[in-house]
Amino acid sequence: MINKNDIIERLGLDPDIIERDLNACYASAKYYNEMKQQNNNNQAFAATLLRRAASHALLVEQDKDKCGRIFLDAARAYHDLNMPYSYMLLVFVQHTRVDFFADDYFFRNQPDIENINDILQRTYLLIASTNRQWNGEWSNNIPKLQEGLEPYRQKPIGILGLPIGNYIDLFVSLREHATQETLKRSNEPDSSQWLSIRRAMQPFLSAYDRSLQQIQQDNYHWKRLTMPFHPAEIDILSVMLYVHKSMRVKGDEMAIKDFINSRLLSEDARFLLNEILKDYI
Repeated sequence: MINKNDIIERLGLDPDIIERDLNACYASAKYYNEMKQQNNNNQAFAATLLRRAASHALLVEQDKDKCGRIFLDAARAYHDLNMPYSYMLLVFVQHTRVDFFADDYFFRNQPDIENINDILQRTYLLIASTNRQWNGEWSNNIPKLQEGLEPYRQKPIGILGLPIGNYIDLFVSLREHATQETLKRSNEPDSSQWLSIRRAMQPFLSAYDRSLQQIQQDNYHWKRLTMPFHPAEIDILSVMLYVHKSMRVKGDEMAIKDFINSRLLSEDARFLLNEILKDYI
């Protein structure tokens, strides 16, 4: 278990403000959930608030299982909206005491791919498909899903504006890795599959690092985390966990840590990613 106070102190954040915002987001989400029958937007408001609470929890919540429950609530909120972003949150629930409840709920409620027309949500589903545990009945549609995204390669998505092509390239490299019978391990980084995944991961890591450095220049908003970008940015961290899980199946335990500790990243980015993900990799 990591000491979250080390993260807060190192980055110069205000833990009291973050704690209060976490609790306010959680309470407000509960209110909007109770009012969802009156307005269709209320459920979406609740999901957004729970997502922010989950990011805060990665920074200040010492109890991994409690953190997992927040992520599970957020994942269910998005799943009930038929948004596969739920799987980007669900990846943080594995290996906690609430994992069983996640498996039961999500296996009984498979995503309705045919009715997911949003390009952003279909992109998230493509990345989630690399985790065989959740590949259910919809896994047969993955080739068609990838094909449908190809024309949108240049379209930026998510809080960091990464093009869809980056997600497709990462998916392809992980798929090739999964089907390769014999791979060199991560301590032999001349493996073509290993290098392919590293190249595919670099845009995600670079975008995270660049945004982190930019927002830290605004000390007032940084200290209070009152900006769209979050240092525990789920859009990036979830992708890293999916890469980790995919490579771990092949025995490449150290690969994701090698990516994080690349000298191409700033010291703060390396520290933050290592500390936040320590409980999960």
